Amino acid sequence: MHISKYLPYCLVFTAIYLISAPAYAYLDPGTGSVLLQGLLAGFAGVIAVLKLYWRRVKQFFWDVKNKICSKPMTENSDNRPSNNP
Repeated sequence: MHISKYLPYCLVFTAIYLISAPAYAYLDPGTGSVLLQGLLAGFAGVIAVLKLYWRRVKQFFWDVKNKICSKPMTENSDNRPSNNP
């Protein structure tokens, strides 16, 4: 019998859901705007970091591309099987 790797997570989630008590909390309309503001601030932070380090990011990907493209050609570089045992 094969047991899914997600079974323990499902059991924990179900146990937490069944054991938890109601919070009786009030979420006012400002809560959504605070969540949206945090999301936009995170997005702006990522953009600012990329802008500050753009040359380094660009150089990193350029180096990776050059490393992949500049691999030395071998006799059997076209991935055909060789006749040597």
